[in-house]
Amino acid sequence: METKFQIGLFAFAFRIMNPLATVIIKKGSMFMSIGKTELGYLNRISKELKNGYLSIFAGAGLSVSSGYVDWRNLLNSVLDELQIRQGVDLATLAQYHENAYGRQRLNTLIVDEFSKIAKPNNNVDLLSLMPISTFWTTNYDSVIEDSLRKNGKTVDVKYEQTQFKYHQDKCDVVVYKMHGHKDCPDDVVLTKSDYETYDLKRGIFTQVLQYELIVKTFLFIGFSFSDSNLDRIIGTVKHSFNTYSSKDHYCFMKSVSIEECGGDHEKFENDKSIQAHKIKDMRRYGIHTILVENYQQITKMLEYIKKTLEMDYVFISGAVKKDDQGINKYGLFGKEKSRAFLSVLTKALIDNNYRIITGFGNEIGDSIVAAAFDEIYNSKVKDINEKISIHPMIPRGDNIAEFERKRSVLRRKLIQSSGFFICVYGRAEESEALEGDGTNREFLIAKELDRIIIPIGATGFTARYVYQKLIDERINDKDYLKTLNNLNNNDTSANELVRIVLMEMNRQKQIFEKALVNDLKINNEEG
Repeated sequence: METKFQIGLFAFAFRIMNPLATVIIKKGSMFMSIGKTELGYLNRISKELKNGYLSIFAGAGLSVSSGYVDWRNLLNSVLDELQIRQGVDLATLAQYHENAYGRQRLNTLIVDEFSKIAKPNNNVDLLSLMPISTFWTTNYDSVIEDSLRKNGKTVDVKYEQTQFKYHQDKCDVVVYKMHGHKDCPDDVVLTKSDYETYDLKRGIFTQVLQYELIVKTFLFIGFSFSDSNLDRIIGTVKHSFNTYSSKDHYCFMKSVSIEECGGDHEKFENDKSIQAHKIKDMRRYGIHTILVENYQQITKMLEYIKKTLEMDYVFISGAVKKDDQGINKYGLFGKEKSRAFLSVLTKALIDNNYRIITGFGNEIGDSIVAAAFDEIYNSKVKDINEKISIHPMIPRGDNIAEFERKRSVLRRKLIQSSGFFICVYGRAEESEALEGDGTNREFLIAKELDRIIIPIGATGFTARYVYQKLIDERINDKDYLKTLNNLNNNDTSANELVRIVLMEMNRQKQIFEKALVNDLKINNEEG
């Protein structure tokens, strides 16, 4: 046990020192054996996601958790009818069946399989919550687009060439179903003949995919890389650049298991060897592989990618209360210190590559925007929207109830996209006044969503109330409590308060990264 613990420590140290390595996770192991670290790959994927250059390519494996079979299991009945057991690829097998019995029986297989109601799919749901603008899939089912719509996104689905002429208004994401859709089984790509005529009937899919493989980073999920059509397209992209290196892409691949080989050790060793050679060959095309034992491990990694992105976003909540004469009340913190703090905080966050989200509360929004503009004007950033997102929540019109409903939805959406929640001031001076206070409402949402909450208690009002609530609830986290207490001190300078905030944010990021290692260890032990 001591040896395993020592190896685990070495593994973690190696990951931190060498972010370019990959980890192969071994079933039943208490630690992760080191190859090249997956953590480096996940961080690169997250960076591409943040910059808007990540696309997803989904294979049949992604839909397995929804209750659908993969292509091989779909054609099991075909194997029995043709009295074939092995030695034929699936497209050829489907072609033999069409030759013998016609297309309709294959179409009925598709309709029967994909008419089933999909089960919840954690991996698809996680992907649909991320700011990914394009999905590619060879799947016939509608799991991806259904999940995207469920999460409030406007989706443009393209499963035949003619649809490229039209565009969905205010589209958030495009789903390219390059092998067709379950509702049009006559047109899906299934048989050898369908593959042979692919570029005649679906050539635009080929061209658009080739372009995206050049300009974007792809994450392949649930894909076995046994599809000749995709192999051809990826190969064309590589050879178009001759001696130049391919763009990096990544894939999650389920490792060969003895169970899947029916306990046949000879077959297991053979399949494992084939997979190892396949992984090595994929590197020629710039595709780096992360082997996993089960789809729950992929869930943990997708959670890491999503959380890493969120932790680059900071939601700043707060508004300065006005007295009966309409004069702002700054309390003991004071007006000048307030503006100095918000200015230094905003510039420091931008300088440390955070993106700020704010609801433009009274006095708070003005100070944040002014500081952000100064910082961005003096940097190489050309677009203020790259660093700050402003969402005024001022009531409009007579229908206050409807406005409050929409504001509540917007608040949740903005806080959900942020890893950190910083609150200053607020309009409540007493607990009785909290119910109608926007800063408190946002705090409750952040707490429900398990965001990292950093109240600047020194500003008083709602922020001090939030500080007290967290002090009472988080009594076991001594480092966090020390931070909160330091931020509650009125005598601390604006610069020192900002330094404390940034230190706590960095500490929380380190905690989060270590948690991934622990989660995967736990998952392996249970597996």
